[in-house]
Amino acid sequence: MVAPMYGSPGGRLARALTRALALALVLALLVGLFLSGLTGAIPISGRQWGPDGPVPPSSRSRSVLLDAETGQLRLVDGRHPDAVAWANLTNAIRETGWAFLELRTNGRYNDSLQAYAAGVVEAAVSEELIYMHWVNTVVNYCGPFEYEVGYCEKLKNFLETNLEWMQEQMQRNKGSAYWHQVRLTLLQLKGLEDSYESSVTFPTGRFTIKPLGFLLLQLAGDLGDLEPALNKTKSKHVMGSGSCSALIKLLPGQSDLLIAHNTWSSYQNMLRIIKKYWFQFREDPQVNSPLAPGNKLVFSSYPGTLFSCDDFYIVGSGLVTLETTIGNRNPALWKYVQPKDSVLEWVRNVVANRLALDGDAWADIFQKFNSGTYNNQWMIVDYKAFVPGGPSPRSRVLTVLEQIPGMVVVADKTSELYQKTYWASYNIPYFESVFNASGMQALVAQYGDWFSYDRSPRAQIFRRNQSLVHDLDSMIRLMRYNDFLHDPLSLCKACSPQANAENAISARSDLNPANGSYPFQALQQRSHGGIDVKVRPRPGPGGWGWAWGGRGRAVVTAQVKADGRTGGRVGAGLRSGSEFGLGVGALRIGAARGPAWAGAQRPLPWPPGDQHGPGQGLSACGGQWPHVGPAAPVPVERLALQRSAAHGPARPLEVLAHRGAVGLSLRLGPTDPRGATTCRGPDLPPARSVGFVTCCAQIWDPGLPGLLSSGSSPRWDTGPAGAQH
Repeated sequence: MVAPMYGSPGGRLARALTRALALALVLALLVGLFLSGLTGAIPISGRQWGPDGPVPPSSRSRSVLLDAETGQLRLVDGRHPDAVAWANLTNAIRETGWAFLELRTNGRYNDSLQAYAAGVVEAAVSEELIYMHWVNTVVNYCGPFEYEVGYCEKLKNFLETNLEWMQEQMQRNKGSAYWHQVRLTLLQLKGLEDSYESSVTFPTGRFTIKPLGFLLLQLAGDLGDLEPALNKTKSKHVMGSGSCSALIKLLPGQSDLLIAHNTWSSYQNMLRIIKKYWFQFREDPQVNSPLAPGNKLVFSSYPGTLFSCDDFYIVGSGLVTLETTIGNRNPALWKYVQPKDSVLEWVRNVVANRLALDGDAWADIFQKFNSGTYNNQWMIVDYKAFVPGGPSPRSRVLTVLEQIPGMVVVADKTSELYQKTYWASYNIPYFESVFNASGMQALVAQYGDWFSYDRSPRAQIFRRNQSLVHDLDSMIRLMRYNDFLHDPLSLCKACSPQANAENAISARSDLNPANGSYPFQALQQRSHGGIDVKVRPRPGPGGWGWAWGGRGRAVVTAQVKADGRTGGRVGAGLRSGSEFGLGVGALRIGAARGPAWAGAQRPLPWPPGDQHGPGQGLSACGGQWPHVGPAAPVPVERLALQRSAAHGPARPLEVLAHRGAVGLSLRLGPTDPRGATTCRGPDLPPARSVGFVTCCAQIWDPGLPGLLSSGSSPRWDTGPAGAQH
């Protein structure tokens, strides 16, 4: 029988039947997906937060109480002394680019109840941001519109098997400190998910975690390796893509040890939260067990994410832990990625930070049950072993660990740090065995020095510029560095054009021309770049007593220039590290309602009533905020940033933000590509900018000798992004 042509009556009927059948198949697929639980979609909260919904509150405190009569947990507003857990969220994303979360638990309750309540209260104060971050990042992952059946089934089965195996280990090893902390981590995730779904019920025995629910937010790093290991055909992995720069710098005379980290990411990941956790967990389940040394920590993070993912942590044990991703390019190693006998990296990360007292212990804990996912170079700095002004202690200050599937290599690199005065990390393995096993040799053979440890662009830039770091400000300038149009080390000889914005300490891949010619994907134009900087000097005189409420200030500054490449409309986001929550009494910002600079002191409601002595110093520097989300942004603030008089009449630059706070943009108005802009404010000297938009927060505390003496003025970061100093 000859099939009728579509132009004939029979053909039109066949076409209609074909369309009807296709629609029926699509509907059946969608129904099947939702019934199977593979979509991964989280329930939408009752209030529709986002561009068309209400503006989220700027600050919120909530407590989780235990009802003595019913034994049930309930959420109430405010801070209660008898709360199992309490949290405060200050949403300053529109003003500073960051939200700030403080979360505490009560040691009068058992560890399991504390952990679950911690998750409950975090979701209760940050549900709006969780919703936005989910929509920005994973709403369609294994969802109905980007659904890869084979891979998503494999992923779901892998995660279910892994979760079940961990539950079995918790049951078999009830006295183990390691498995106790794994259980607390998963209970916190369970509380987060239950709270968001308004179904808070503390699990008394075994409990389940949805494999494609909030667990996906924790797997942002692990998924990058699970995808190739499970043969995902439409993987979004970009070959050669960098994911962070880090520098540990010993200052002249061993006067200080600075630690800095710059996150590289896709720009939709820019809803950021600085989190401060203060738990009262025991090391193991025994009631007389000592408190875990890493109960107190501060870290850069994301909504609904229980670890950093950048990663960058300041831990109460005296450790600072950070990493850059090295990945795996050797397909033969994926056989080591198995759901049993492995704990995914995000969990091992949390457990090591909580239990370890030094670098050796951290490495021993972390390398147990290597999952072969989220393969990173970790740096563990132990400030307890660092003696300001003293000779090299030969060990314990810096421990370096590299993980790939089937292999973990650890070494103490203290002597090398003191000999070279710096340790740089830039997404390429240091250890030769890891470099070779992970397939890097083949990439060097094919593409040249770009993939080599010593000759890659960032390796050379760090080597050349690290000697310019002599204090906190110069460290910030280096970690913001991107002068790709003029720096010969940023050239890509196989590219057209050769100047490439990926080849810098802080990437700006969006500035690479879309019509250029590039040897591999990482060098192309894409929505990707450096989105922050965190810098940690050594602790102050109070050591690691963790004085959470010391009197300090966070000062926000900004440098702006019209970028001819983007027609004068470029991203901006003021970043206040707020000392990562440590010891900030007031936040002084240069943004206020109305057209003029107000310079108002805005007291932080966090931590309320806690003034326990001098705080710790830290700086955070903001990257570039892309204009994302719906059109028609809503003006919310004005900055007293004036165009330089030398380039025409002074005009205020208006900051625009979406009501959903999913992005910020800066409108320069009429622009002159040659014109610079100047930042002005109380006590702020004019700072000519010759770089793209970037904003920086400098944190200082009068109680920190050697950083800033009492009564002195902050040292402003007047150096532009993209210029060498």
